[in-house]
Amino acid sequence: MNILKATAVATLTMGVALAAAAPASAYGPNPKVSVSGLGTHSSGAGTATYSGYSYAELPFQGEYSGVVTVTDGSFPPLGECEPATATVRVDEDGGNGHVELAASGEVCGILVGAWTMQRFEGRWTVASTSVKKIARSEGVVDLRLLSDGQADLYVWGR
Repeated sequence: MNILKATAVATLTMGVALAAAAPASAYGPNPKVSVSGLGTHSSGAGTATYSGYSYAELPFQGEYSGVVTVTDGSFPPLGECEPATATVRVDEDGGNGHVELAASGEVCGILVGAWTMQRFEGRWTVASTSVKKIARSEGVVDLRLLSDGQADLYVWGR
């Protein structure tokens, strides 16, 4: 009986890990762009600015910043989603390179435990870069703006 429980737990754990990795694997094992980091944000009427540090090294690591703008000028209430746009800029440590992405998608109001969150999900293209090999890349972005001022950013693509 314990062997069955252990097998079920291991299978469930592996399934959760694979499900979490699924979005990134849609772009193959070696994405050209991978940015992830924690930071902070401040929100106004329909716009939020965010910044932080990305430890991902594709194409490089460094400070990131950006803006999310909701099309109708106000963030959606819990349980609703609205069209939005976002920008993400990463500046390489040492100031030798940059990449700026422009994304369109939607932002949704979500309840997470005791906090609320505005989550932007969208598709990006390269607006500007100093790295020629990624100039025509595209991919997905997942930005989470928590009500306590924290921001989580995940970007990947080819």
